[in-house]
This record gives sequence, C-alpha cells and structure tokens, in this order.
Amino acid sequence: IQGEPAATPLFPRNSIAEVTALENAFDVEWDGASGSILAAQSRGGSNRTVFSPYLTFSGSGLGGKGADNPTSLSATSLQGGAVLSGSLIRDTAQYVLGFNYESLEQPSANNWERDSAQFNGGPVSLRETLPIVAADSFGSAIAGYVTPQNRTFRGGNGFGRLDWRLSPVLGLFTRFNFAKWSEQNPQLGEFLVSGVGTRLEARDFSAAMGIISAWSHTANEFKLGIRLAKRDWLTSDVPTTSLVAEGAAFGIDPVTPANFDQRAFDLNNTLQYSMSQHHIKAGIGLSFQKWSENYAFARRGIYQFGDLDEFANGTGDFFQIVGPSSSDVSSRNLELFLQDVWSLSPNFKLQLGIRYEKQSLPTGKIQLNTDWVSASGITYATNPRDGNNVAPRIGFVYDMQNRGVWVIRGGGGLYYSQTDLALFSEAVMFDGAALARRGQGTFATWPSVPDSVLAPVIGPRLTLLDDGLQDPRTAKWNLGLSHALAGRFTVEVTGTYNHTDYIPRRTDLNLLSSPAATTQEGRPIFGTLVQQGGMLSAAPGSNRRFNGFDLVSGVASTGFSDYYGVTLAVERRADLGFGFRAAYTYSRTNDNWSLDRTGDPADQLSPFPQDPASSEWLDGRSDLDVPHRLVFLAEYAFPGKLGVEVAARLRYRSGLPFTPGFRPGVDPNGDGSGQNDPAFIDISVAGAQAIIDGNGCLDSQVGAFAERNSCRQKAVKALDLHVALRLPVQFRGSALRLLVDGFNLVSTETGIVDRAVFLVDPSQSITTTGSGTVTIPYIANPGFGGLLSRRGEPRIVRLGLKVDY
Repeated sequence: IQGEPAATPLFPRNSIAEVTALENAFDVEWDGASGSILAAQSRGGSNRTVFSPYLTFSGSGLGGKGADNPTSLSATSLQGGAVLSGSLIRDTAQYVLGFNYESLEQPSANNWERDSAQFNGGPVSLRETLPIVAADSFGSAIAGYVTPQNRTFRGGNGFGRLDWRLSPVLGLFTRFNFAKWSEQNPQLGEFLVSGVGTRLEARDFSAAMGIISAWSHTANEFKLGIRLAKRDWLTSDVPTTSLVAEGAAFGIDPVTPANFDQRAFDLNNTLQYSMSQHHIKAGIGLSFQKWSENYAFARRGIYQFGDLDEFANGTGDFFQIVGPSSSDVSSRNLELFLQDVWSLSPNFKLQLGIRYEKQSLPTGKIQLNTDWVSASGITYATNPRDGNNVAPRIGFVYDMQNRGVWVIRGGGGLYYSQTDLALFSEAVMFDGAALARRGQGTFATWPSVPDSVLAPVIGPRLTLLDDGLQDPRTAKWNLGLSHALAGRFTVEVTGTYNHTDYIPRRTDLNLLSSPAATTQEGRPIFGTLVQQGGMLSAAPGSNRRFNGFDLVSGVASTGFSDYYGVTLAVERRADLGFGFRAAYTYSRTNDNWSLDRTGDPADQLSPFPQDPASSEWLDGRSDLDVPHRLVFLAEYAFPGKLGVEVAARLRYRSGLPFTPGFRPGVDPNGDGSGQNDPAFIDISVAGAQAIIDGNGCLDSQVGAFAERNSCRQKAVKALDLHVALRLPVQFRGSALRLLVDGFNLVSTETGIVDRAVFLVDPSQSITTTGSGTVTIPYIANPGFGGLLSRRGEPRIVRLGLKVDY
C-alpha cells in the first residue's frame, strides 16, 4: 500500500554507522535490483561506557503554514531516545543498545483545494453544504470526514549489537532491531479521500548473527537472520464516497481494511581467498519467505456520484468485492556466486563474476477456474514456473597515477528480480472465490451497502498469470570519473543506463473483443456509457466479453523500462570550517506500464487495448520520469569552545509527469477505469482555447489524443536549515548540544494534480447517432494543472537537546 509512513523505521538513524549509495553495485554478492542500492552498516559498541540521550520538540507555534493547518489543530510533537554503549571485556566484547520513541502530530490540509460547487442551481461551499446534504438526504453525520483532522503517530523502536572477538582468528556478532507503531488518519496513495477513519497498527523485527574467521590468506563469513513485518490497516464504517465533478471524496480509503504479514529466514556463507594478483570470493545463500495477506480493493464498497446534486438524490454507481480474499504463499530461494578481483597492475583492477539464483514457488495454490476456461477457451498458469537465472557481471577500477587523483570506475551486468509474492498471492485470492458487485441507479440507503437487487453480483474477479511469466531482468551499465583537487575538493561525473524487461503488465481478458461504439473524437468505447451529472461510466456488465465474470486480469511479462542519467557532484569535506556538497542529475525514464496509484487493478489497463505492440499509446514517458534533480548542502563549523555548527540544504526536482485527461470517475472508453483515459485536445470545446494557451504541453497536441505523461506538475523546491550550539555544561563528561532544525522552510505545494482538461457538462446529455457515434458533452476545466488535494510534508521547526560523545 503506497504512502506507508517511515517515521519510526526498523533501522533508526542512530543505529547506523555508515550509509553508502551504491551506483556501481557490480559485486556478485548483491542480489537483484533494477536501480541503485542503499547499503548500511549497523553501529558497533565502544570500549568506554557512554550514555547519549536526546530529546526534540516541535509545537503548533513553531513555523507551520496556515494552508497545512487551516483549522488550527494541535501540532505538538515529541521525539526522544538514547544510546548506551560499552564493553563487556575491553578490546574483546563491545555492545551497543538504543531506543527511540516518537509522538508526532501532523495536521492535514483541507480535504480538497477548491471549495466551490453547484447545488440546486446556485454556488455553494462544498465544505459547508456536504454535511448538510448528508444529514438531510440520508440522516448521516459526516462532518468529521470532510474537515481537516490530525494525523497522529505513536511509536518506538530499539536496536542492539554485540561484537565478540573469540580468538585472534574468530569473531562473533549478533544484531537485532525492532519497531512498533500506530498511526491514525494516514493518507495513502492517490485516491482523493483524506484518510480520516483509517488506522495503521504495525510492527517490524529483524535479527542476525554471524561468525567471521580469518587466516593468513583466507576469510570466511557465516550469517543467518530473520525478518518479520506485519501491517494491520483498520477502518471505520463510512464507505469510500466520491463526487466526480467536484474532484472531492471522503470516507475510508478503498484499499482498506487490509492485513499483511511477511516472514523471512536467511542463511548464507561467503569464503574469500587472496593471492598475489587475485582476490576470489565464493558463496552460497538460502532464504525462505512467507507472505500472508487479507486484502481486496473496495472490500467495504465504493460509491461514486456525479456531483453534489446527484449525491443529494442518491443517484450514482456502487462497486464492491465480496467473498474470500486471503492467502498464504511462500518461496524458497537459492543463490550461488563466484567472483575474482584481478589486479592486472598496481593501478588497474578487473572484477569478473557470475551469480546463479533459483526461486521455487509452491504448487497447487492457484485453482483452475473451469467455468472461465469453458467460456473463453483461454488457459493460464496455475503453477508459476520456478526462476532459474544466471547473472554475469563485470567491473573495473582504473587509478591513473595510483594516487587516487584521477579514478575511473565502471562496469555492468544482469540483475534479476524474483516473482513478487504479492502478485502470486493476488492470483491465489482471485481465482474465482472473490465476487464483484456492481450497481447503477438510486441508493437511498447510503452509506449502508445496498442489497443484491440494487447491486447484484456480476461474477468473479480473476487474476490469471501467463504461462510464460518470467522474472524481471535488468541490464545495468555505469561509468564514472572522479578527480581529487587541492583543498579537499572532489569532482565526480557518473553516467548510468538501465534497461529492464519482463515487467508484469495487466490486460483485461474479459473486455469486449471490439469496440461497441466510438465517440465524436474517434475514441473506442467498450460498453454502454451512462451519464450521471458530471460522471461518465459503463452500464454494469455492458463492457464484458463473457457474461458471469467481472474484470479478468491477464498478467504477462510484456513490460519494459529504459533509464539513463548523468550526475555531476562537487564536494569539499571539512571537519572544521566550510564544507559543502552539490549534486545535479539529469535523467530520462521511458516505459510501457502504468504505476498503480490507487490500488484498483483496472487503473493499470491501457485505454487503447487494441494498439499494436509496435505503437502502443502506453509506450512513452514513465510515470516515474524526473529529469532534473539538484541537492546543495553547505555547512560551517566554527572553531572554538562553543562549537557552533550551521548548515543549509536546498532540494530541487522536476515535478512528476501526468497525462491530460479527466476527473477520477470519468470513463469515456467504458473499460471500467475512471482513471486511465487521456483527453482528446479539441479546440472547439467551449473555453478550450484559454486552457491550451495557458499550458504549453497542450499546444502541440491539438486535434489528437494527449500523449502519455505529456504534462508536468510544478517543480518541487525545499529549503532546510540546521543550527547546533555546544552548551557550557556537560552530561556525564560528554558535551551537551542545543539543536534547532527547520524543515521545508521554503517549499512547493504538492499533492494530487487536477489532470482534467475537460469536464462532463452536467447541463447536457450524451447523444448517439444512428451510425453509433456517441457525443459526450464537454466543457473546459479552468483548474487544469492545479491541485485537487494538498499532500506532502509541512513546514516544521524543531528544538532539541543532544548529548554527544
């Protein structure tokens, strides 16, 4: 579930000794990853017993923006913790223990940015009128769901490590980390609901033990570990409810309630041997993973109404998944690797390696749906194939003068991702037991679930895995140059290219095989369109190829992704005085699959399913394309007894791309998704010229369907400041520091963008000509490109005390 917080991580910052971003992770000991790898080493103990506590505080009056807290909710937050370190036996056995606790309050912004609406022929405040309408029409009190509420967080974590040198050639280490927290009113994904009424209960645990032995030319490391993670998403009883024309929603998030439980056991051994010119490494790893979930999108039901008038009348659409929606799946994984680092000369090293990975999945978990096979003749995999992957890798380091002044690094290789157990679990759950209910009409009993007459069962929702489903595979190539200058300056230039293929993509196997009609702009329609105010949707069952079934997702390995980027970084390291780091990255990402932002599988479908493979509309700029990133960090440490430190950080990135389309809930092609359709840029629509003139991304697309992700949100900028002052007092012989931190002091408003170029005109109705052309009445949307709902991190000023050692 996207949007899960990380305020209390399993590995808190004070449990980590060193973190490195590995762009050149060509070592065969690293398993599959399509991007960079973040490597962290846990903190060790010390010979001297030390106790280092800290406490930070932020409150409502410390810098918050009014737009982030329009109703003046409390924003008092407290963080505290301590680290205890010492030795059981000096120079032989060291330990470190730590704990952290956080009580955080983050006020939310208004549920929707634009509060104006039309009701009974006149303008009204949606925020004020909606609770009145709900009370008058349905006798329901919803004020708490449409006003800003506090997002609260209560949690803690702990960690520990023991290192014991048993002999001059043998060492033992043990490590554990745990975290437990509860969050009220979290915001998830990009559905328009505010999160009010949702609660997360979460806990994580990780532990590891290793035995390290070393002789003259040989070293061996044996490790075993366990990982546990559990998430329980709990909700209230008000179902997801959206008003399409207003771009507003309230109630629970449709991905909740949900329960997830992940368990893993890892065991590996690595042997290394050094000789004159070669450093050889070989290893074996075993892991056992188990994934359990109880989850289905729209389990509590989703109501959609065209506008405020339609809501008052109870006229709209209803959708719900009912029936069993839980599964238990597991996997066994084996890895073998062999590598040689060959020192061809004092200034040139060549790394050659190969890695073998095998993932075994259980059989008999997916039940064959014979009714579907009989109706469609389409077969599918009930037992996914095991993954048997061989990944060669190569890397090199060339130190031109063998002094670290000019260094060139590069390499490449193959990286495989395993079959996602969550996808396997989905196929287990949706093999025929989970049923879809759909209704269209008047629902006088809102917010209660309608009866089976108003919302009958359409049929099962299926997820079918293609017989040829393969593990995603990434070819990664990287080349970098670094130059050390006088005055502790370093300049780095790095280029990266990644190509990933065999990414799982979803198609609807139960969509009509050919369009039932076309719109006035030539858009194919796969169902009978029904207009309800500002909402446009397909009549239940009208877009289905085989009656008795709802969405039938066919998942095949037909996706790809191309990423290339260049990074320039300049750094000056200094313990005292002035230090800084500046890094700029230019990158581009193209792919042919849609990011799942709402949790609804239908939103991943292509709006033009009949496109030939050579010219798919989906093939274009990725949802994750961020071409420009800039980070500048400057710090100055004043010499002297006060030990004043001042730091500033500026962050900049391009805004995320989006496709010009419609409001959530407008489905002009009738495929069952009101989130995936691009707009046809029609200059003849009333008011369209002004919208096109004000948005350069539309000007070149007049008279055509908008290209995927052809527009972009505003660039995101943020400024953070930090001041630390050593106080003239000590705590148990260690320095006491006063901290002042300001986050997002200058920042860009971010959130869910209004991608609707046109709105459905509720004052007119759709018409159909004798030849089957459907004319949809549109009006231009003056709010195109603005925010429907604010999301993001607020401005925070934090005060703290910390003991250093």
